[in-house]
This record gives sequence, C-alpha cells and structure tokens, in this order.
Amino acid sequence: MPSRHTEREEPTGSLSNRSHHTVDRMASVITDSSNSNRWSQFTQCYLRWFKPFSAALVSFLGLSMVCSLLQMCEPLVLRHILDSVLLNPALSVDNKRSALTLSCVALILLLVTSTALSTIREFRQHTLNTRIILHAKRLLFSHTLRLPLKTIQYLKEGGIISRVSNDAEQLYGFVQSAICGPAISVVKVL
Repeated sequence: MPSRHTEREEPTGSLSNRSHHTVDRMASVITDSSNSNRWSQFTQCYLRWFKPFSAALVSFLGLSMVCSLLQMCEPLVLRHILDSVLLNPALSVDNKRSALTLSCVALILLLVTSTALSTIREFRQHTLNTRIILHAKRLLFSHTLRLPLKTIQYLKEGGIISRVSNDAEQLYGFVQSAICGPAISVVKVL
C-alpha cells in the first residue's frame, strides 16, 4: 500500500532547505529527553538559525560597542574641563579661555557623534529585529504547512494564529537583551 504522505517539493521562496527543517530539529531535541547533549544541540540550532543574520549581528554589535565607548568618554571630557582647565591655578585667564573653548568644542562634537551613532544603532536594531521576526514567522508558517492533517485537525484556529503572530513577536528585543546587552556590559567592566 503506498504511503499517503509523500515528500513535498521545495517551495519557491527565500528559505533554504536547511532552514525549513530548523523548527523540526528543535522540536526533536525538545521531545527527546534521553539526549545528553541537549543544550549543545540547542546552541547549534540557534547558531544555524542566526547564520543568515551573522553579518548584521556583528555590525550591530560593533556599532553598539562604539556607542557605548563614546558614552563612557563623556564624563572623562567633563573631568578634564573641571580639573585641568577650570581648577588649574597655573593657567592664565587667556589660556583657560582657549582651553575651555577647545574642550567644549570637543565635548559638543563627542555628544553629536554619540547621538548620531546611537540613532543609527537604534535604526539598525529595529531593522534587524524586524528581519528576525519575519524569518521566524516564515519558519513557523512553513512548519505549520508541513504538519500532517491529523495533527492540524486537533489544533484550534486561534492557537495556530497565536503561534505564527504573537509568539514570533516576542523575539523583538532578543538581539538587544540576549546578545548585545551582555557583550556591552563585559566591555564596560573591562
């Protein structure tokens, strides 16, 4: 007797054959409780899932580091203005005025550069989060389409819609909270 479930052809679109099966692999890792390498398999699945975004993630992380370092320089410039310029009795009034003008110009340039880079970083973060959410929605939708009818008939319509829309939206702040936040904190501590 021939099998009712035949292999479906690869749908046309931007998803590769490997990314179609990422959700299936993660589901098999979750259901297989005897697997001792469970967390390493989770990590490998996440790395495969984020591979299309690796260049954007690295550039976003670098931009976040630069913004963080520029924001850390602002108090140093203010300390220089107070300690080395204003409270230095060895400088004459004319020297203090020229040093203060130069330091204030440097502070203003630092603030403008920091604000501009922060704006670019926020835009890149929003774009990257949107791309990740769309990728997750495509994966969930393609996984739902490949489920057997026997499984789908027991699912409620609201549950399917919730999985595709609401659950994918929860990934929105993942890049900032799980990847960039800890990396920037480590750089600030060092």
